[in-house]
Amino acid sequence: MRPDNDDLMKLTGSALREAGRIILSSSVARDQIEKKGEKNYVTEIDYRVQEYLAIRLENIIPGSHLIAEESEKNLFSVDSPSWILDPVDGTTNLIYDLRFSAISLALFLEGKPAYGFIYNPYLDELFQAKAGVGAWLEQEQIKVAETSEISQALIGFGTNPYDRENSDQTFAMIRDVFTASMEIRRSGSAALDMAYVACGRLNGFFEQMLQPWDFAAGSILVEAAGGIVSGWDGSSLKNLLEPSGIIAASANIFQPLNQILDKHR
Repeated sequence: MRPDNDDLMKLTGSALREAGRIILSSSVARDQIEKKGEKNYVTEIDYRVQEYLAIRLENIIPGSHLIAEESEKNLFSVDSPSWILDPVDGTTNLIYDLRFSAISLALFLEGKPAYGFIYNPYLDELFQAKAGVGAWLEQEQIKVAETSEISQALIGFGTNPYDRENSDQTFAMIRDVFTASMEIRRSGSAALDMAYVACGRLNGFFEQMLQPWDFAAGSILVEAAGGIVSGWDGSSLKNLLEPSGIIAASANIFQPLNQILDKHR
């Protein structure tokens, strides 16, 4: 089923594009930046996107509830239809006008991950997935890359910047992945990195710790595109509502990437 044949996907995609205009039409003033924790910031734009989407998503599924990064109190339950939202994944990029940020949104229905959406307003690229059906970039179905050897793979990674106590371990892993692979990339947006795994622009991605709104939509996308997503220990993700390290890759690259990371766990 293509996105244009699924009313929920069409409505949600439209809402994300409208929310993306808030990002494109705004600039970040220094007095609009709030520090949430060590190296962790939120801007007025994050709040505005979240507030806008809260209204739109309620209209799409009346009675649904929202689990969002910038909410003070989240009910981590999917007993009813539930959206998981990161209004701006890549806030540091936004602050510095690096122009590589995304809105990340997942939908749970009947307690299970059902839809994933990642929208990059700067490139006007909308990634969408329906669990068990497929994944698309706009109207074109996407699949993970068929690269067979990690020596030919391009691997994305995150540095877990909010907890730097394990930075020596993190960069030791990055060094070994760099040595084994074709090349590595650090974008600053886990959601977009996972979307890029889903469409084959990257062969794999890893980060030692992420929050549910960072990876929920991306996990649905990667798996719907034929890839593998695991927790930090390499086993299947059992709960998308809990913080976790993430490894995402095509089937051919997952095992050798996991083996490299396993040396440093």
